[in-house]
Order: sequence, then structure tokens, then C-alpha cells
Amino acid sequence: EIQRSLNLTVIFVTHDQAEACSIADRIALMNDGVLEQFGAPKEFFTKPQTTFSAIFFGWKILPLDEILIENEYIDLAEYKTGKAAFHPSVIQIEKIDSVQKQEEIQLTGTIETVSDLGTQLIFRLRLFDNQSVEIVQSANETFTVNERIRLSLPKKAVVKLE
Repeated sequence: EIQRSLNLTVIFVTHDQAEACSIADRIALMNDGVLEQFGAPKEFFTKPQTTFSAIFFGWKILPLDEILIENEYIDLAEYKTGKAAFHPSVIQIEKIDSVQKQEEIQLTGTIETVSDLGTQLIFRLRLFDNQSVEIVQSANETFTVNERIRLSLPKKAVVKLE
């Protein structure tokens, strides 16, 4: 607050993304002396520009060809090559036999663990490519360990990375 009240430009160096996001108007993310991304904190969670930036801010990265195989009847023509990234916060877990919505991308996985926090459940999911992802959902979900499930995410929430 001091720098804002005095209208000062301050450069603050940290390795803690939560700290950076809570105090910064803009973030410069560096990797081995190279600027990976520069922008408002929200941009790192909505539009990562590089694979490093996406991974650093908790995005999952999948080869596009694997997503295309799982979603052969969805038009992902604009995503022919490269990698797709999505943030685990946009995932919804559904029963494996649920009906697919046209505007969503569906992936399959298996529930590895379930941690009950009272009002929320933390699921560790194993995806088809052997990656794992942790997501938080409401405690009224009924899924069990080793259950095959469908992960649903909005197509607009998937970012293409080169």
C-alpha cells in the first residue's frame, strides 16, 4: 500500500507466485534470465504465453494429438499441432457415461485418491497419458478411488502453446 499511496514504481523480486500475485500490478516471469511472460497477474491464470509460464502457474500440459484422439468428434481444427494447456480449476468430474456437451472437451481418467475436507473434496486424478492432476470439487460428489471418470473442461478454457 505504501508504494501505491506514494505513487512509486517498485521492483520486487520473489519466487513465490502467491506473493507476486497479491502485491503486483504487473509480473515479469523470468526463466534462466529470459523473460517468459509480462502482464497482469490474472493473465498468467487465463492466458499463459509459454509452456514454462503455464507450468509455473499450475496449468496441465497435454500434447494436442492426444486430446484430438480423445475428442475425435469435436472440431479442434485450430489446434492441429503443439500443446494444449488447461488450468485444473476449470475441470468438472463426471460419470464416465455422462453426455458430452458440444462446447466442452472431454478427457478420461481414473480417481487415484480422495481427500475429504468437509465442504470440499480434493481428487487426485490419473489422466490417459499417465499425468496426474489435483482438483477440488464440492463435498456432495459421489466418486470412489479407482473409478474411471470423465473430465469435462470448457473448450474456451484450453490454451494452445507452441
